[in-house]
Amino acid sequence: MLKFIRLESATKVGELMSLAYQLKGGAAAAATATAASEALFLANPQLRDKKLIAKGTLVLVPDIGKAPAAKEAAPVEIPLANGALTDKQIASLAADTTAAAKAARESAADTAAALKQARKFIAEVAPGAELQLDKIVEQAKRVADAAQKSEKTMQKVFERMAEDMKRVRDL
Repeated sequence: MLKFIRLESATKVGELMSLAYQLKGGAAAAATATAASEALFLANPQLRDKKLIAKGTLVLVPDIGKAPAAKEAAPVEIPLANGALTDKQIASLAADTTAAAKAARESAADTAAALKQARKFIAEVAPGAELQLDKIVEQAKRVADAAQKSEKTMQKVFERMAEDMKRVRDL
């Protein structure tokens, strides 16, 4: 059975391991953590280069056998029909990803719009703050662009998943 976790808040990549797996301390745990990390990023390549993963993102948690999935992450178990995800299940995952990306874009757009509106008032109160505000607006735009890029990547992942699942069902 495939397990996914839905991130309930924006999450740093470094925190993802503790959300996905129950890892214990010690030297053996370091090797297990390395294996778990690699498995996690192989299953979710779109997350590898991110610093912060958006709230609502679905993350596939592969079974590595050495460490169970973390209970706190509330994995979403998806029953498989004939060993494969159905088109409806894949469409649902894709829709969730699209919704999370849309929320991130809207939040960034709202931040940029609010700062642009407040810019003239803040400039009167704190002269010289315009440059800092402009940097924050640019950062918000970069976040929106990254969310859109991530959404496109995830859509490609789900398209490929649909193709792969069709081949599995046809076996």
